[in-house]
Amino acid sequence: AGAGVEISWQSLVWFLALLPITYFFGKVWCGWICHLGALQEFLFMGKFEILKNKKSQDVLRIVRIVVLAILVIQLLVTKTNIFVHYDPFKVAYNLFSASTLGYVLLGVLLVSSLFINRPFCRTVCPIGLILGWVSLIPGAAVIGVKKGKCAGCNQCSNACKIHAITRENKVSRLVNQDCIACGECMDSCKQHGLKFYTLSNNHPNNITLRNEKKQAAATSAS
Repeated sequence: AGAGVEISWQSLVWFLALLPITYFFGKVWCGWICHLGALQEFLFMGKFEILKNKKSQDVLRIVRIVVLAILVIQLLVTKTNIFVHYDPFKVAYNLFSASTLGYVLLGVLLVSSLFINRPFCRTVCPIGLILGWVSLIPGAAVIGVKKGKCAGCNQCSNACKIHAITRENKVSRLVNQDCIACGECMDSCKQHGLKFYTLSNNHPNNITLRNEKKQAAATSAS
């Protein structure tokens, strides 16, 4: 709208409503409602999965920022939303594209969704990126660890299909900015050690998950 592109006021209100919803409840739109994410999850086979480690998630986050910057620049320069003419999801749900590129992008989406969980969400989606930034605002709802409850196992990282929790060197790392509030990690935790908190110094956006008892014992021994 700021770039002078014509949009419906209903779409604008709907998007703006997602900001406070995300602030108070996390990215529930992405994890529970979004039909674009649902299509990708339906296609995902869960075998031979790639792009799972921490480095991959960091790179994908940068890619989303670059894509958003390109989208904004394109809107400012052309005063039109070019992507809407080639949107692969629009092709998928309407079974029609006005151009060959739309079908090509749909093919890329379908094939990549077989091997990558939510490839569009993790590499392109500007909505998910912006809603992730909402989790950085003080007081926002984020997943935190109950004191003394983390066993340092890999149950939560294995359960996190979006890979907001990654594991390296026997240590799991949770990035709430990428979390879609699906609740799989909380359900998988046998210690019941994960729950939603408000973002603060005690419950930061990025959390390292490790066995606090073992860590304390190791510190004491050293």
